[in-house]
This record gives sequence, C-alpha cells and structure tokens, in this order.
Amino acid sequence: IGFKINIEQLAKSFNYNNTFQANSIKELNDKMPLFKKAQGPVLMEIIVSKESRYDLGRPTTTPIDNKEQFMSFIQK
Repeated sequence: IGFKINIEQLAKSFNYNNTFQANSIKELNDKMPLFKKAQGPVLMEIIVSKESRYDLGRPTTTPIDNKEQFMSFIQK
C-alpha cells in the first residue's frame, strides 16, 4: 500500500514547503545539497525496492544505529 501513496501530495497537504524524491544513491547524493538548503518543513522521500537479494544476511545494526548513521549522513 505504501508504494501507492503520493507522498509529495500528502506532504504538501501538511504544508511542507519542499519535497524531494530519490530513487538511487546517486539521486540522493545529488539532491541532498538542495534538501539541506531548502526552507522547512522539508521532506526527502527515498524510494526503495520491494524485493530483497537472495543472499541478504541478518541485520548487524539496530534501528537506532541506522537512524544515527542516516542523521550523520544528512548533516554532512
């Protein structure tokens, strides 16, 4: 269901000033400077694949670790 929701339209209905979307690491890296400079509130939608790799192992980091790594990434 989440892949059918228009996140940009939803964010605008909540008065977000800017929204961005990234479908790849390259797009995320390209749009991050714009995201950081945008006047808030601002939203970055990151599109992910519904599938997983056949050789995908179990997570080695916690959700909190993931959040902190992501927050560190966007502050650079």
